[in-house]
Amino acid sequence: MKPSQKYQALMLQPGFVADNAQQRAVGLLDELSARIDASRRRSWWQALFAAGNPWPAVAGVYFWGGVGRGKTLLMDMFYQSLPDNIAAERIHFHSFMNRIHFELKQQRNTANLLQRVAADIAAQTRVLCLDEFVIIDIGDAMIMAGLLEGLFAAGVVLVTTSNAAPQELYRDGLQRARFLPAIDLISRQCRVFNLDGEQDYRLRFLQQTDLYSVPHSAATEEAIRAYLDQHVTPVQVERQELKINQRILAPRYCAEDTVWFSFPELCETNRSQNDYLELARFFNTLILTDIRQMSKNDDDVARRFVLLIDVLYDHHVKLICSAAVLPDQLYAGNRLRFEFERTVSRLIEMQSSEYLGGAHTLQ
Repeated sequence: MKPSQKYQALMLQPGFVADNAQQRAVGLLDELSARIDASRRRSWWQALFAAGNPWPAVAGVYFWGGVGRGKTLLMDMFYQSLPDNIAAERIHFHSFMNRIHFELKQQRNTANLLQRVAADIAAQTRVLCLDEFVIIDIGDAMIMAGLLEGLFAAGVVLVTTSNAAPQELYRDGLQRARFLPAIDLISRQCRVFNLDGEQDYRLRFLQQTDLYSVPHSAATEEAIRAYLDQHVTPVQVERQELKINQRILAPRYCAEDTVWFSFPELCETNRSQNDYLELARFFNTLILTDIRQMSKNDDDVARRFVLLIDVLYDHHVKLICSAAVLPDQLYAGNRLRFEFERTVSRLIEMQSSEYLGGAHTLQ
C-alpha cells in the first residue's frame, strides 16, 4: 500500500482533518517509494558492472516543522509502506546516536572509523528513517558530518524529520563551520520540505483541553489515554524503565517525544536538577499525575517540584498534569513560599496558548 493510500485511509477516521501541506508531503513519499522500487529492479547486467556503490543514488526526504505538524506520522506511514524486501530501519535520532557512539567505542582502533561504521550500516540498511534529527554538541556534529558522507556514498536513502530546517541545524554551535559540509550534503541528498501548514493537531487539542485537572480521577486517566492514542506517534517505545544519569526512572508511559510519570516517581525519590534537564531535552511533552498538596514537612519534595517546573518551563516542555488541589494551594508550608509563587505563576502560564505555541528548546 502506497503512503498516499495509507493517508487516504487515515482521512476517513473520525476527527481527522486533512492538511494541504501533509497531502503534498505524501506525494513526495509516493515518488520516493517509486524511485526506490525502480532502483531495486536494475538488471543483473547493470548491477554487475556498477562501479563501487551497488545502489543508484536516490534522493531522500527531510521533513521539518514545528511540533504537531505530522512529521513523524508521515515518516511512519512511509516506513510501513515499504515492501519486506527493502532493508529499512526506523529509529529515533537519540537512540541512533547512542548506537553510533557505542560502535565507535567498540571499533576505536579501526582505520577510517566513521567510514567503517557507515559501511556496516549500509550493508544492512537501504532506507534509514531517523525521527527528530537534531545536533546539540560539537561531538555529534563531527560524527554526523563524517557518517552522512559515508552513508550517502554507499547509497543509503535518508528519510528524516526535524524541528529545524537543515541550514538551522546546530545554529550558533561551537565550530559550526565544520558541520556546514554535512548541511550541504543533506540539502543535496534529500528533498527538503517544510510541514508548517495550517493545522497543528497537538496544539489545537491542547488548547481545547484542561491541562491541569483537579482532582485526579478515572476521567482524567481516560482523557490522558485518549490524548496518547490520538496524538502521539503510533510507533511507541513502551518501556518499563528509563536510565537517566545512571538513575532508573519508571514512567507510566513512554513514547519517543512524550513521557508520563506519577508525581511520587519524579518528586518523592532522590532526583536532581540534572535528571530533570535530561528529561526536558529528550521529551517535548511531559505528563505528571497525582500531584499532592505539600506541607511544611515536605520541603524536599516541594523543592524538587519547583526545580522540575523551572526546568520544564525553561525548555518549553508542554505539561499535562493532575493534582489534588489548585496550583496556589499545592504548597502549605512556609520556607519555600517565595519560590513556590514563581512555580504557581509558571504552572498557569504553561496552560496558555502563547506558551503552548512555542518551540521546544534543547539547550
